[in-house]
Amino acid sequence: MSTDTYLAVFLGSKTSPKWAAWNAMSDAERKAKELEGIAAWKGWAEKHQGAIQAMGGPLGKTKRVDDKGIADIANEMGAFTVVRAASHEAAAKMFENHPHFAIFPGERVEIMPRCCRSRAVRAPPSFRGARERANPESRDSGFGSFEPPRNDGGNTGSPNPACASDLHARLM
Repeated sequence: MSTDTYLAVFLGSKTSPKWAAWNAMSDAERKAKELEGIAAWKGWAEKHQGAIQAMGGPLGKTKRVDDKGIADIANEMGAFTVVRAASHEAAAKMFENHPHFAIFPGERVEIMPRCCRSRAVRAPPSFRGARERANPESRDSGFGSFEPPRNDGGNTGSPNPACASDLHARLM
């Protein structure tokens, strides 16, 4: 198995025709579909247990932060899972006919690769926790573990410019 890591984001809109049909079901029909969907999702997880790196789970309410301030918003993101696969295509194939949209009223699963190939990046000094500022050799920045910069071409201690460029291009 490759060490390529992929983020799968489960998406759907509560204003979609699938949600309207879901909500139009009787309570008994919806409960039966929920039980069917839960069993199918468990079956999917068992089938792919060797590839699942983080089962993830549902996402909560969203806040947008921009130059206008902080606002409550709604988006289509409902849950996430992290998997490993030999290729992007192989990761996507894991989600074909997934219960999220085959049984439940979700619309799709979008799978994206982890862009940066380097190891975790150390937080800038202004973002580091008080414990690390007091003890610069500390490996805990308050943001989880990180790897100190290496001199062997691996983790350089700074973001990969190609990744930053790709992120910017996706946002534009």
